[in-house]
Amino acid sequence: MQLTHLHIPKTAGTSLRESIALAHPDLSIAHVLDPVHEDVPEGADVISGHFSYDDTVRYGHPVVTVLRHPVDRFVSIYFFWRELYEKNIERTRKTSLAHHLPLLDFAKAMDEPELCSELYNRMAWQLYSDFRLNKRFEARREQQLTTQGLTDGAIAHLRDFAVVGFQDRYGDFVEALNGHFGMAIENRKVNVTQRRSAVEDLTRSELAAILAWVEADMEIYHTALKERG
Repeated sequence: MQLTHLHIPKTAGTSLRESIALAHPDLSIAHVLDPVHEDVPEGADVISGHFSYDDTVRYGHPVVTVLRHPVDRFVSIYFFWRELYEKNIERTRKTSLAHHLPLLDFAKAMDEPELCSELYNRMAWQLYSDFRLNKRFEARREQQLTTQGLTDGAIAHLRDFAVVGFQDRYGDFVEALNGHFGMAIENRKVNVTQRRSAVEDLTRSELAAILAWVEADMEIYHTALKERG
């Protein structure tokens, strides 16, 4: 049994890796942290990490992923970064911005390169080719890629994935994974953000500011929900 887990941040990836390890200790699980510098893991049954579609092509295994409503994911990341900063776990530019700015101001900081890489149609780029900013620029320049082309390409790749799940239906994803790969993993949740606002609590201004970041992600999410949900 072999699979590649394309882990979109804040979509229960840590839970999935730990569940597989507990249920199948015989499997070799490679957690890839930096696909640019790390070699393709040899002999790994499961490859998982925040890499992009282009990396999954190198790994060569059937691909699985979990999608999350883009607005909900944006809010979750914001509060997760605040937690990291407040607990002194990570003091970087992005966690500092989340700590010092209220959500509305944070969502208006579209001139911050690190935020763009992590949040601006991140899901679309991760599924299309590569989410890194230099790779995005290359794709737009060399392929004359439009936003609609980005969206269509990401959706086309998703259709070839072995299993596509959804964060708010994670139990269904686990069941589909078990059925497709003959596994026996359980539905577990770890690395959950402890303190955050619900999407329903967003003000109209906050929602509008966040939607500006995730236009392509929203189309991909709703299309996948119709086709795979």
